[in-house]
Amino acid sequence: MHDICAQNNALLARTPERNFIVLENPASQKRLLVGSIAGGAFLVTLILWIFFPDQSQTAGVLLRVAITLGALCLAMPSQHQPAAWAKMTPMGMIFLLGGIILSVRYPWVLGPLFLLLGILSLFSLRRQQK
Repeated sequence: MHDICAQNNALLARTPERNFIVLENPASQKRLLVGSIAGGAFLVTLILWIFFPDQSQTAGVLLRVAITLGALCLAMPSQHQPAAWAKMTPMGMIFLLGGIILSVRYPWVLGPLFLLLGILSLFSLRRQQK
């Protein structure tokens, strides 16, 4: 009486009493949870913005939380792809953290930094050979 089939790293268990999906991969479970919380925060933000316009500060905070959690959900590992930061080298991490600290401490550095990165990206593009 039990019909169990595995599809896309999910186990669909059907019984006469229940019909639900159980995710086998813990990373997929965490990604689904973070995405659900982000969607819920966005939904509550939308409700606050429409029905309670005097709660704009709360809606703003929830919108920031929803955007941050949504970005985290997209960066988390999935079934066929590792985490976004999995391929980063230690030297790349040092440069990233240094750039964040530098941009917070001296915000005027961002303009020349973006200009320099734009120029460097023109030379680092890999062209397909014909």
